[in-house]
Amino acid sequence: MKKIQKKDLDLPLSEELCEFVGVIIGDGFTNNYGHHYITQITSHRRLDREYLLKHIIPKSNKILNKRARIAENMNWIRINYYSKKVFLLLTQRFQIPKGKKSKTVKIPQEILNAKKELLSKTLRGIYDTDGYFYYDKRPMYKKPYPIIDLHMSNLPLLIQIKECLLKFNIKSTIRTKQTHLLIYGEKETNKFLENIGFKNQRHLSKITKSL
Repeated sequence: MKKIQKKDLDLPLSEELCEFVGVIIGDGFTNNYGHHYITQITSHRRLDREYLLKHIIPKSNKILNKRARIAENMNWIRINYYSKKVFLLLTQRFQIPKGKKSKTVKIPQEILNAKKELLSKTLRGIYDTDGYFYYDKRPMYKKPYPIIDLHMSNLPLLIQIKECLLKFNIKSTIRTKQTHLLIYGEKETNKFLENIGFKNQRHLSKITKSL
């Protein structure tokens, strides 16, 4: 097996790489089983298939110089990279925990220290995979009230994301047993859409239908 060199992990910190890290934080998994390495993204087949196939895979294949293998059934679609290089890139350079990570993963310090334009792409990757956009249509509101909800069982990560949003002057609130980070109202959701935005059609279709 070819030895992984330090230069193999020193990819430029590009917008595409930051977005890929965000997707891994949201829906990803990486681990090794002896000398076998896997990095995986698992999403809803009907809701996320177009987003993965048309947006994420072309970009990640290019920056990683690897070709994703795709598996799917009626419910899920799974993107697999069988690569030691990708595994080490995530676990060593970006400190993404291997194995189960939902309660321990955080945005890497390298990205937190980077330009806001790069941080925004990591946030977008997280929100495209784990976020929800919807309108509260209860009678108490004069018109449908927009809400962006990020649901995670990882309070330290939610606090970290809340602080990151403030860099873009976006106010948010942690609610519901400290597992939901909510952005309320037209003013704040518009700031999110302008500075971070979505690429996943699952979210974009809801926004478009409301216009």
